[in-house]
Amino acid sequence: MSLQEIPLEQIREGSVALRPAQRDSEDYKQLVESVRVRGFIGAISVNKLFAPDGTEYYEIIDGTQRYNVCKDLGLATINCNVSVGKPKFEVLKDQIAMNAHGVDTRPVEYAKALKEFLHYAPHITVAEVAKTIGKSVGWVMARFSLLKLDAEVQKIVDEGKINVANAIALSKIPLEEQKDFAADAITEDSQKFAARVGERVKAIREERKKGGDAAPVGFTPIQHLRKPSEFKAALEKVDVIVEGINKHGISGVNDTIKYVLNWALNTDPDTLVVKEAEWKKELEEKERLKKERAEKREAEKKAKEEKDRTEANAAVAAL
Repeated sequence: MSLQEIPLEQIREGSVALRPAQRDSEDYKQLVESVRVRGFIGAISVNKLFAPDGTEYYEIIDGTQRYNVCKDLGLATINCNVSVGKPKFEVLKDQIAMNAHGVDTRPVEYAKALKEFLHYAPHITVAEVAKTIGKSVGWVMARFSLLKLDAEVQKIVDEGKINVANAIALSKIPLEEQKDFAADAITEDSQKFAARVGERVKAIREERKKGGDAAPVGFTPIQHLRKPSEFKAALEKVDVIVEGINKHGISGVNDTIKYVLNWALNTDPDTLVVKEAEWKKELEEKERLKKERAEKREAEKKAKEEKDRTEANAAVAAL
């Protein structure tokens, strides 16, 4: 590995990117100001590769945030620790090791990187991965459990709204129920939430032993911030929010502020009506599919019984 000053135009974001640039984060904005005032200090890590036509270029191994900051500020070059022709799984291994103790790494993204690394290096065991990053096997397996989460819930986890402990506990809940527990995962402390999850898992297990299903949980709204485009549209046409305030007879500063904040978090009355309707539709679809599967199993069972009966009768007739 050698230290070189490389033009930014020759550098590409890695095909294996554990943590994409997070321009909306406060840390990124602070880094921009720091580089603007002091210049770029230090170096990023890159992998020197060659295109089919022989042109050389560099892929980022570590330093995506710093690279994008320098790019946004219009810098021409950046200091780089350069490796040459490093295999993809080695690049991913380095990223995993470098980010194992980083608080800024998104938990689900990190779990996906761990899984991808094992895909590229099937000869590596989970125990060896754990040793490489200085963590226990239990820690690594707990991160893998995050991949069992619903895609929408995974997004909330990576946004930092659900802490890792609650996310791991939430992964024990059946996929179709995770959204119902997500709001509590955001607000409750880890010990209390883990206890609630434990009770639900126990209820499901006991009902399954009896051959039934545990009573479903009801609709629970999930607080999540609206997209920037929605805020922009609302600023350009405030009437949308005003109509909602008037529709529900809201008056007074406190209640108006509360309504606007709920609107921002997708928990205003009108949004909740839409979300609950969507939830009910999903529930009905799940019940329909469940019924179809049960009917299919019953039909297959009867077909097998009929086949066995026919074969038995044929065997008796042949005696």
